[in-house]
Formats: sequence, C-alpha cells, structure tokens
Amino acid sequence: MIKTHQLKLFLLLLLLGGGISCHAQQFPFFGFYRNIPAFYNPATAGLDYSFKSNLLYRSQWTGLEGAPISYLGQVNARLDRLRSGVGLNVVHDEIGYTQSTEITGNYNYQLSMNDNQQKIAFGFAPKFYFSERPTMNVDSSGTGTPTGWERTSNFTMNAGAVFKGQKLLLGASVMNILPAKAAFKIPIIYAPHTSVMASYDIRLTEQTTLVPAVHLLTDFNVMSVYLNARVQHQKLWWQLGYHNRTIIAAAGYRFLERINVGYMIEYDVEAPIFPHIWSHEVFLAYELK
Repeated sequence: MIKTHQLKLFLLLLLLGGGISCHAQQFPFFGFYRNIPAFYNPATAGLDYSFKSNLLYRSQWTGLEGAPISYLGQVNARLDRLRSGVGLNVVHDEIGYTQSTEITGNYNYQLSMNDNQQKIAFGFAPKFYFSERPTMNVDSSGTGTPTGWERTSNFTMNAGAVFKGQKLLLGASVMNILPAKAAFKIPIIYAPHTSVMASYDIRLTEQTTLVPAVHLLTDFNVMSVYLNARVQHQKLWWQLGYHNRTIIAAAGYRFLERINVGYMIEYDVEAPIFPHIWSHEVFLAYELK
C-alpha cells in the first residue's frame, strides 16, 4: 500500500517533472555535456578520439525524495578507413516512481581539410525509448494502491553537423525529429529540440589552456543556456559555469593519459519545493587518441 504522503509525492513529482521540462530541462541536461557531446550531436562521435567510453551519474536536488537521477553509458569510435564515426548511448532516468530508458546509435561521415587540421562531420542517430509509471487506485481515505504499470515505447531520430578546427568547435543538431506519441513524457519530453555547442581553446601558457564554451538547447518555446569555462593545466582541469538558475563548479584529473575522471556540483538558487538544493555529477572516461 502507498500512504497518502507517498501519493502526494508521486503527484507532486509528476507536476514537478513537467515544470522542470518547461523551465530548463526540455531535454536531459548534463553539466558534463562537453565530455559526452555525442549524446546531443551524433556528428561528434569519434571526432576527437579513436575510441572513447563514458560512464556518468547525475543526482539532481539531492535530499529531495524522488528527485531525478540519471545514468549514462556511452561508447564512441572512429573508423578511419570509412572516414566515419560510430557510437552508442544508453541513458536511464528516474523521477519519483517513473522510469525512462533510451538507446541511441550514432553514425557520422567526416571530411578532413587543411592536412587534417580541420574537420566537418554530418551525423544521424536512430533512437528507441521506453517509459513506465504505476497506475494508482485511490480509496476514500487517500491511500493509493498500485494496480499495474503504464508502459510506452517509441522511435525517433537525431541529426547534426559539426566543425572542428585547431581551436574552434561549433556544432548544431536537431533531436527527436519524429515527435513523441507517448501518453506521458516524464521525466523527459520527447519533442523536437535544437542544440548548439561552441567552444574555443585559448593558450595561456605552454601547459595551461582556457576553454570558454556555450551550450544552447531549445524547443523553440523555452531556451536553456549553459555558459562555462574550463582551465586545463597539464593533467588537472577545473571548470565554472552557469545554467539558467544554477551555479556549477567542477574539477577532474587525467590518469595514465587515457583515464579521465571528474566531479561536478551545482547550486540551485531558485529550486522548487525548498530553496538551495544541491545536485551532483560524476563521470569516468577511457580515451584513446
């Protein structure tokens, strides 16, 4: 049996999920988006590394019961003989009693210019997603009893293009080209979205680089803006950013030239329910040039 306070939490999270989507999370947001760009743009798969795998965990609004949690696994590879990049994304989201999983396959074709100092890539990505939430029977006392699960699945596509120079990276993509037909869409709205990413490497010293970057995400109704700057000094890096109403700080370290780890914390100054909620992200990557 689900008690009254649990039922209220469930209904609240449904409303909260819609509010999140409309305000700043129409499409899932990751503060470490620069480490997993192929999640947003299939044209970036295999662009920087011959092989790269990522594991990422995100806990949003830690301390709030039923708050969003995300898990991401990603593999990308470059196929030099075919001038292509391929990849696979698997993402699982939980918010309250609702769960969603999406599986995306990435492919792109890469064109090199100026002795491989510049690249242009065009990519597409078929996507399958699955969602489920409990159906409830509420009696006169306000007690809710699960009567089963409402499940939905669908198929859509992502497509994108990217330019990469020695210092400049500029990419744009359209996600969920085929609109969702799902009866419910929490915690993620599977409506068409456009993503634009840009970054520029500024050499400060022989061993230190500053990389300002921006990520714009919109459904042409609400725009989500993430501004950040990363300082890379030898194997150590740290990052500061701002995303709509959150202040973000991160740091990481590269081991053995192949293993990259990072931790990020966010401070939400206008969080719903109660103010000043913290969110966290952790990622682990294996990267081969």
